[in-house]
Amino acid sequence: MRRLLIVDDEKNIRFGLKAMIERQYPDAYRIGLARHGREALQELERSPYDLIITDIRMPMMDGLQLLEHLSREPNPPQVIMLSGHDDFHYCKEALRNGAADYLLKPIQREELFRALYKAGEALERQAENRSMLDSAERLFAEYRVSQLHYVLLNRDMPLPELKRVEAAIRFGDVGSPYRVLVFKPAGSAGRSWSGEELASAVKHLWSGGTPSGDEVGFIGKEGHYVLITAHEERVQAIAEAPRRERRMPLAAGISRPAVGLESLRLAHAQAVEAWTGIFIEPKHAVRFHEEPAGLHREYTRPLEEVHKLANMLGTDRDKELRALLYDLFDQDKLIGYGIAYLEELRSLINERVIDGVFRVHGAAPAELLASSRDVCDMFRFSDAQTYVKALEQFLLNLSRYMSEVRQAHSEREEMKEAIRYIREHYGKPLTMAMVSNHVSLSYTYFSEAFKQYTGDSFVNYVKKVRLEEAKRMLAETNDKIADISRTVGYEHVKQFNRVFKELEGITPHEYRRKQKSERFRGSFAD
Repeated sequence: MRRLLIVDDEKNIRFGLKAMIERQYPDAYRIGLARHGREALQELERSPYDLIITDIRMPMMDGLQLLEHLSREPNPPQVIMLSGHDDFHYCKEALRNGAADYLLKPIQREELFRALYKAGEALERQAENRSMLDSAERLFAEYRVSQLHYVLLNRDMPLPELKRVEAAIRFGDVGSPYRVLVFKPAGSAGRSWSGEELASAVKHLWSGGTPSGDEVGFIGKEGHYVLITAHEERVQAIAEAPRRERRMPLAAGISRPAVGLESLRLAHAQAVEAWTGIFIEPKHAVRFHEEPAGLHREYTRPLEEVHKLANMLGTDRDKELRALLYDLFDQDKLIGYGIAYLEELRSLINERVIDGVFRVHGAAPAELLASSRDVCDMFRFSDAQTYVKALEQFLLNLSRYMSEVRQAHSEREEMKEAIRYIREHYGKPLTMAMVSNHVSLSYTYFSEAFKQYTGDSFVNYVKKVRLEEAKRMLAETNDKIADISRTVGYEHVKQFNRVFKELEGITPHEYRRKQKSERFRGSFAD
């Protein structure tokens, strides 16, 4: 439904036109009324209109003055002028100034509807043109961002290609000199921000809402928000944001001034380096790149220390593990060696400690795998200290998991030996104390571990092993039942008979007779 504003100082004409249009087009227009141009502008401030029908001669502000005001708008409504015969020369002036059509009073229904139809077609063309323009601008913005990513990722681009890209994306529109600003979340450990959240938080840091036409803002490949701007006042507004904000949602690194697309990679690297300075030493939420590159001390790759860290996992040496971890991530080392050392250390721990454990021990519990994904991505955390604390907790959990795995493996070997011992000695007096001593486990612990491993108690398991052999002998030999009883570990035949019937439901004698009968029927059938 289109919005239509009727502007005329004569009440009869205002309401007459409204009634005429609503009868002909009952659901096509939402109609507003105004008595003169000034009132029309007030109405337009409250709500936008697609179409205006206005008289020329009116008090306060006439139709031509209203048209002049509307022509300053970026997307003005369609305007149909009303005039008497004496004002026809004004209509010509109105058409030159952007009016879509004019109607002579008294207004004829057919002429009114023809003018509305014509204005409707013009609105549709405008909408199509705006849509095409928006699509073209969106496609160009996407192309520009893709080319900027290409430049940032390709260090060895020749200067002629850089100049070609610079012209194609109209990089000169940004202005010169420009700065690159890199934004990442502050105080959001373990939570990933969407691109929309990042962009919204960045826009909140300055007045003006969104980047202007000669600024470029986009999400970088590493997940941070990149702003390229030549507006120094914008940069200063962001630099002063921590004083205004009660809680700064982002940390920002700001490059030195740069000129030309060939300087973009260096400026971006400076902004990232400035941001990582905040990550290591989070005293300020915004940091300019001030220090020349190369001032960080050289360091030796901490291969031996990381190897020791890996070896401590699963050994219940939590105190030593913590001490070694915090020595590796000592604040003085991080500040002195810089982000290169921190990233090297992160990479070694990910590959040689975390990945190494999962390669050897296989799949881990889901919650441990989920937390490993978090700590493997250092820059998910607000600062280095928060990252190290999360890494510490993860490594302690990983150490406990490895200890449990090794203990379970050891228990399996001990239970296998216990079962082997039972099967070799079931014909002799056999107690749980004897078997637990044989595998060097305490009586109580052995009882629980054995039941968990076999699904049965020690006593029942021994009974089943003995009866398994007794059933074989009853079916395959003619030995006396008393002799079989002694062979499988029962000194008294009455006890043997009772246990046999308890588990099999019949006596040993009945079991032997049943087995012989089945063999006889089988041989007769053959």
